[in-house]
Amino acid sequence: MKMKKALVTVGTTKFEELVRAVDSPAFAEVLQKHGFQELVIQTGTGRYLPRKLVPHGQQAHVQGLLVRHLNFTSSLTELMSSCCLIISHAGSGSIFEALTCTSSSTRLVVVPNPNLMDNHQAELGQHLAAMGHLVCATPDTDALVAAVDTLPSVPRVPFVKGTASGIASHIDDIVLLK
Repeated sequence: MKMKKALVTVGTTKFEELVRAVDSPAFAEVLQKHGFQELVIQTGTGRYLPRKLVPHGQQAHVQGLLVRHLNFTSSLTELMSSCCLIISHAGSGSIFEALTCTSSSTRLVVVPNPNLMDNHQAELGQHLAAMGHLVCATPDTDALVAAVDTLPSVPRVPFVKGTASGIASHIDDIVLLK
């Protein structure tokens, strides 16, 4: 039987608020409540490393949940495809990678980084949430616990990957106009 795994990822950036929010016994408890057996926290370039749930450089069992963290992985797509739940920063690359490399039963929670200019991550996250592809949350423990706790009752609309042919054709039309 496959282990029910959750991944928290900040990609290649730093998003310490998100890492701090999931480094919490309350977050571990809600995952365990929903049958998760493993939590992987990918910390990126941030300085904050999980310490409440797992000692630095180690893995630990917390409330029946195996918790480990890593800075980077060369196979994020492979790691994502092995998870039932992905909690990701709301960068467009990470969002679309998660939506296209996972099964239709994988749930995605995106967390916009409010410290970035123009709040573009929030706009993308809220738009895709309105379309039913994911859930959008804020980077605090209570919001993430609530998001995970309500996921079973939130319908998910599968994401269908499009092609770039339409936009490429449009660009060709504009560029080739004389």
